[in-house]
Amino acid sequence: MTVTHCLLRLLMEGPTHGYQLRRSLTDLRDFYPLSNVNVYPVLKDLGEQGFVCSRNELVDSRVRKIYEITALGVAEFERWLEIAPEGPPASTDLVALKLVLAPSREGAGLSWLPESLPELDDQIVRWRTYAQNHRKEMTRLALLTAEYRLSALELRRGYLDQAIRITRGSENTDRAGPPALRVLVADDSSASRALAKHLLCAAGYEV
Repeated sequence: MTVTHCLLRLLMEGPTHGYQLRRSLTDLRDFYPLSNVNVYPVLKDLGEQGFVCSRNELVDSRVRKIYEITALGVAEFERWLEIAPEGPPASTDLVALKLVLAPSREGAGLSWLPESLPELDDQIVRWRTYAQNHRKEMTRLALLTAEYRLSALELRRGYLDQAIRITRGSENTDRAGPPALRVLVADDSSASRALAKHLLCAAGYEV
């Protein structure tokens, strides 16, 4: 169960209370549906399995239950980390599906398309802010993942911008011919090369 192991990893950063754990889970919501998780039943199960222990402490004039990971909990997280995920990641994109199925070459019936941009723009701002604010404390893999998600969102923004131009009749694909090749330029670091290769493969280019 991914929620279980997210909580174990957060507790590896140090003892804390349930409310803080719930807030910390929201930082992972773009990778897994963790925004509205009730952490207390999960923490109770972790305690019964010996992965977590707890104690009561006075915090800001209130008694709070403080949770701490045990050696068994660390071992369980490390065991889970070593197991490869089963199958490719699930992906559902109803916007892309409707663009593929639109019967009109100009995309008639898709006047709602611009309404999909504000939420996407909010995600881009959130990821850019997150990467900037946590850059110094993130591991290299975590930073690479944050930059990958940001680049993927920015690529989707460009895709939707072009789709909107087509639906507004500002482009005629029959006359314009094939779209120009887009070149992604990265610096010479191994992280940037890996990110560039992934994005190019996802876009259908041979690398």
